[in-house]
Amino acid sequence: MKHAFTLTEVLIAAAIVGVIAGLVLPKVITNYQTRAMDSNFRREVQTIEDSINSLAVNENKADFFSTMMYKRCRT
Repeated sequence: MKHAFTLTEVLIAAAIVGVIAGLVLPKVITNYQTRAMDSNFRREVQTIEDSINSLAVNENKADFFSTMMYKRCRT
């Protein structure tokens, strides 16, 4: 005698998996988006830091505060 699942059992199992996926998937997507934004932010910060350091090197200065782009506020 062969044992098999009935259509009802398969549909119930599929529904349970669907409910679990529906509960978990939004958190997974949000987590992925947050990590992607953090990575992009870090990349942009690094680009800005590299540009600032490059300016000092191009002007043959010790640091950014010695370059023509930096203006000290005089009060």
